[in-house]
Amino acid sequence: MVTTTHRNVRRAHALSAGAASRLLALLAALPVPVAEARARITRASCHALEDQFGPERAVLRAPMAALPGINLDRLRALTTHATADLGYPLAAVIAAEEEEERQRRRARAAALRVGGLRRLLDAKRLRAATIGHMVESLAIFEVLPVHPADFDLMLAEVAQASGFVPVEGGYRLLDGICQVGPLITDGDLGVGRSRAELKDSAAEAANEFAEVWELILALLWSSSDRGSTDSMLVDARALGIELDDADPTTADVNLDDSDEALRFKFRRAAHLHAQVVRASEKAQRLARQDREQAAARERRQQRWADYQAKQMREREVRRRVAKAEIRDLRADRYATPNIDKSSGDKGDDSWSL
Repeated sequence: MVTTTHRNVRRAHALSAGAASRLLALLAALPVPVAEARARITRASCHALEDQFGPERAVLRAPMAALPGINLDRLRALTTHATADLGYPLAAVIAAEEEEERQRRRARAAALRVGGLRRLLDAKRLRAATIGHMVESLAIFEVLPVHPADFDLMLAEVAQASGFVPVEGGYRLLDGICQVGPLITDGDLGVGRSRAELKDSAAEAANEFAEVWELILALLWSSSDRGSTDSMLVDARALGIELDDADPTTADVNLDDSDEALRFKFRRAAHLHAQVVRASEKAQRLARQDREQAAARERRQQRWADYQAKQMREREVRRRVAKAEIRDLRADRYATPNIDKSSGDKGDDSWSL
């Protein structure tokens, strides 16, 4: 729930709800049942779907680790929506409508294969029906957000779920693992439906989600207490760095469009913020290295001092031992011999007459 009356925050909340609702509608129409395909779509739309710890939710994910002047906890709260509130409880959609649509497409593809094998239709009508089926199935790429790197895999999955397969030069119906029927080329599908054009359309849809997400961030940034670049310039001066600042007068931006101008300002703030963060992290890293080096020097000095003290103690012990030995030797040299005079007198007496 939005607890602020700030116009930009309310608009950001509404935009995120609209983007989440659009994503759920696209997932409901996606004929591919595998979770990996859904994950690719949610990544391209800057979303994440969660169902742990309570109701199923659609959450916008921040595409940047550090955002200028935006509280990440508040951002998450404003862009988290229960799927039931958006009109698409996704679990129910997947269990019912999508399975029904997938089975309808597979049945249609099977009928086309059977018609071709049994010659139930003349070749011209069969070809037209096959083209119509493929056009209907591939039309989802005109609105489905897919990054270019994921397009070929998504195309193969969508086609296979609809009963045909992409091949070199076009498409063919698929009977299990075997290709059957006539080759349908990109040209047969009509203008705007070539593989390259579908790829561009899917990438454009992904870019649209990214633009909405950027506008949401820009709205929240502009409504925050730090919704300006002044603090970043102050931080940069404190760090002693010169920022690479974009010039709005030379950028290819329509500043008369308020949303586009706001996105540019946020992009500029994010660009400056990233530089300040990198410089700050570098300064902290260098300071930490200096502290670690100083601590290492202190430890080395302490070990040397301890070693010197130990050597001194050992020398003192050896000196004392040597002094004691010298004292004992001197005492032995000057000691008086113990002579028994009584035995000597008796000897003299024995020779007397």
